[in-house]
Amino acid sequence: MVVTEVTSQSWGGRIKESIKGFIVGLGLFVAAFPLLWWNEGRAVKTEKSLKEGQGAVISVPAEQVNAANEKKLVHMSGKATTTETLSDPEFLVSRNAIKLRRKVEMYQWEEKKEEKERKKLGGGTVNLVVTDLNMPYMDGIEFIRTMKTNPDTGHIPALMITTEDDDEERKRAAAAGADGYLIKPVTADVVAQRVRQLLAEIFRKGRNENA
Repeated sequence: MVVTEVTSQSWGGRIKESIKGFIVGLGLFVAAFPLLWWNEGRAVKTEKSLKEGQGAVISVPAEQVNAANEKKLVHMSGKATTTETLSDPEFLVSRNAIKLRRKVEMYQWEEKKEEKERKKLGGGTVNLVVTDLNMPYMDGIEFIRTMKTNPDTGHIPALMITTEDDDEERKRAAAAGADGYLIKPVTADVVAQRVRQLLAEIFRKGRNENA
């Protein structure tokens, strides 16, 4: 069902609306004059007060009080000090100051953690794992630590290849259980050589366990 509403306005209605708008605008225009007059009067009064004070003000030292200057307009300059201690009970801050202003910055963040688990299909055996250090979801060190603490994968050697040439990262990787640490850029021959060394160590370890 479709409903269509059509409205129209006569010439007389349009003229009436125009007259209303004109009257409202004229009223605002007339009302603005008293406001402008009042504001200008305040400005003139303030200027007169400043000129009068400029002629009557006297400069006095801030180190002493002279009773002869009572009820006179005086000007002084000096360092303001106090013996009062101000404190902020919310933040447990106390200072010997005239004024204590609190300035606080608050931050809010959201922590996102995502884990993915994939099962290997088709069977097979994993003999060695090569991983990078900087990866999404889980970095290489956390990946190796998780793998090494799993009884099913803890025996698999892990080789880390990364651009992080830092002794602290090497120590973290070794503590997590990394069996090798190579710095990029690295050639394929160097990687293949290190992989053969790790596989040879597995082979020798297996023979020793079966002996």
